[in-house]
Amino acid sequence: MSPQIILGEPYTIKCDVWSLGVVFYKVLYNLYPWEKTENIVVLTTRMKQPIDFPPHIKISPWLKQLISDMMTIDESKRIGIKQVLEIILKNSKDMDIE
Repeated sequence: MSPQIILGEPYTIKCDVWSLGVVFYKVLYNLYPWEKTENIVVLTTRMKQPIDFPPHIKISPWLKQLISDMMTIDESKRIGIKQVLEIILKNSKDMDIE
């Protein structure tokens, strides 16, 4: 869940962009971006830290940036779904997708 939902704050569709960023990260690394905890205060504090991209799996710099932009803590600065799709389409030539 996005920080806004966890904290019971108002939120927009960008909370889904956050969640999608977490899913991308989990699919790529088989890890969560932050160590799991049941303590909401600890979790929201961890969410404010920069995302660590483990070096054992190589991903494109643009994909790291996209995931980081999707998981920007400040929802007003978080990338929107339209930009996510535009970036993926623009960079799809770098992916082995048919």
